[in-house]
Amino acid sequence: MDNLVRIVQTGKAKNVVKVTPLIPESDIALVPVLQRVFEKLLEKKKFFVILDLGRLSGLPSSLVVLLLEMTAKFRRKGGNLVMLNLQSSAKTDLDRFHPLNFLNKCDHISKALDLFNTHSAPKRTEPERSDIKIVNRSIRIASRVNHLYRACDFVTDIAGRLRLTQSEINKIKIAVYEACLNVIEHAYHSDTNRSIDVNVEVKPDRLVIRIIDFGEGFQVDDTKSFDIENAVSGRERGGMGLHIIKRAVDDLSYTEDTLEGNQLIMTKYLKEQA
Repeated sequence: MDNLVRIVQTGKAKNVVKVTPLIPESDIALVPVLQRVFEKLLEKKKFFVILDLGRLSGLPSSLVVLLLEMTAKFRRKGGNLVMLNLQSSAKTDLDRFHPLNFLNKCDHISKALDLFNTHSAPKRTEPERSDIKIVNRSIRIASRVNHLYRACDFVTDIAGRLRLTQSEINKIKIAVYEACLNVIEHAYHSDTNRSIDVNVEVKPDRLVIRIIDFGEGFQVDDTKSFDIENAVSGRERGGMGLHIIKRAVDDLSYTEDTLEGNQLIMTKYLKEQA
């Protein structure tokens, strides 16, 4: 875990440690890795933690929730968790976080019971058309790796309301991350002054995600199979992102347009198709 998080004892007291995440907030491994670190520290009775967030330019809501949860656990043990070197953009994310967007609320006990029944019932593979609210929303992010979490959170926030399984939502999140990363690396050649548009359209039977850029296009060869074993053994990067995306969604298409923007279109069906 040395390449993901740095943990050092600090100060004279043996139960005070400094934790520094070494991976960006856009990395989906950040939250589960930090959770394991905090749990290990609790087991070792290291109840005073200084969390150095200087490397993070933002705080996704999942990370904020984890920090609230772990701060409460450390304080119940008589310790504390203190954030250090919080960047201004991360402070903005923290200010924007609202518990009512995370917590479930209702005004009658019957609705609460319905909510529990919904979570405990098996997932339906074919939701009713009345369950789906038509949505068409867009977000623009800077072409920076440390901004990719904004695109991922934007898409998964909508996908999370469509009664998809958690596994399906995770795959969609990875697909969005890989698609935007491909734009940064291959269409913009790591030019941080460009932008990426992410459009999400919800229809009664499908979720359509469009990643739009105005950079260098590429050719999608559907006839060529991707050999993942050779790619991994040879440490090849090219092609793997597209392979991951194809496995994460049901349909994938690409249009190259210098005027309207290049579009990578990912489709996830919300009901079983014939």
